[in-house]
Amino acid sequence: MHSFNTISLSLNGRLFFYSSAIVFRVLLEYSYTNFVHPIYEYAGFVLIDNAIKYCESWVLMVFMLLTLPSRAIRPSDYLICVGFFSFIVPLLVFYGMSDSERFATYVVTLQFVVINSLRRGRPVRLPRIRNGEIIAIGISVLATLLTTVGMVTAVGLSSFNLDMDRVYEFRDVATEQIYTGVFGYLAVWTTTVFGSLLLVVALRDRKVFYTCLILLAYVFWYGMSSHKSVFFYPFLVLFLWALFRYSRASALIPLGMSIVVSLSVLSYFVTESLFLPGMLIRRAFFVPSHLTFTYFEFFSINPHLYWSDSFLSWLSEYPYDDSIALVIGEYLGSTALWANNSFFSTGYMHAGVFGVLIYGLVVGLLFRVLDSMVGSRVPLWAGVSLVIIPFYSLFTSADLLTTLLTHGLGVGLVMLGLFASSHSRYSL
Repeated sequence: MHSFNTISLSLNGRLFFYSSAIVFRVLLEYSYTNFVHPIYEYAGFVLIDNAIKYCESWVLMVFMLLTLPSRAIRPSDYLICVGFFSFIVPLLVFYGMSDSERFATYVVTLQFVVINSLRRGRPVRLPRIRNGEIIAIGISVLATLLTTVGMVTAVGLSSFNLDMDRVYEFRDVATEQIYTGVFGYLAVWTTTVFGSLLLVVALRDRKVFYTCLILLAYVFWYGMSSHKSVFFYPFLVLFLWALFRYSRASALIPLGMSIVVSLSVLSYFVTESLFLPGMLIRRAFFVPSHLTFTYFEFFSINPHLYWSDSFLSWLSEYPYDDSIALVIGEYLGSTALWANNSFFSTGYMHAGVFGVLIYGLVVGLLFRVLDSMVGSRVPLWAGVSLVIIPFYSLFTSADLLTTLLTHGLGVGLVMLGLFASSHSRYSL
């Protein structure tokens, strides 16, 4: 027991946090130099020596790192670190090694500082709703039933497939039939929020049967939708449930990502297969970085959207002939590439630096609302579990408004508010 407490204290220490962050950064640099650049230089992953920008990238990283919590007390403590290590650190690596635009780097840095500063402060006073947890569970059960029946009705059991090597044979049909219209929103919200809430309740109450039932539901949804991410969503909840029972150390985030990068690079050198490192290093870490600089470059010389593709369409005319994801893809030389990217760059897409700051203010406030919902009423792992998937999409691949609606962040916050409002305290 004494040795376990010693290890726990070491993990929570700032020295271990900083050391883990530096190791992660070095591994990313190694993977970029020895894998991403040699294989994908044609796609814009260049390697250009610029000692000044390289040193700048380290200074910016250390500056932001010093402001981050070494231990997660609130949900935003954990999520801000996830955003930093999944997006900001790879962006700085790419900036320092590809001689990318300085302006974009500093604007994104400013936005991150705004978010990290605004999330702190006094809790937001939120209304209490009687029987909120029962309402949240009832809505989630109904949604899961409707989604399951709807998937079978839409594509039929003949399209059910669990072979990950064959998902692309079924995905186009599944996407066209399932992820369209109102039912498309329900299907996404069920797999990202409603199913997660039911799994959280089952784990909290130690209901083994219901836990297994929900895991089977996720396997079924994966088989019907042919989206690999659906299969892994419940395991993320299980991971957070197990992790926070033993440690809230922020160092575990860069440590875990370091393991992923190391194993991916090792798999490439051993098997020469591009699949794992291509997906977990290039796609997860460096494609968002590359697209961020592309978005800033494109919208520095082309018209901004000013949200004319969404709620302000009545105020201004959309300036392009196609979806902006396809427009950016064509700008990069591909007519078939959907170049979606995170809110860090889509804020600039909409309204330049002003849009970036607005998005930073909104996300900072969302973090504060999230912290106020959880407080002492919901276990930390439960609060994070209900919003981790939408927030990760926000950090790496989606606009703020898209994440709030399509990717389930808005629904997740509402459900968490209902779930938390019935409790004045919790016990693990």
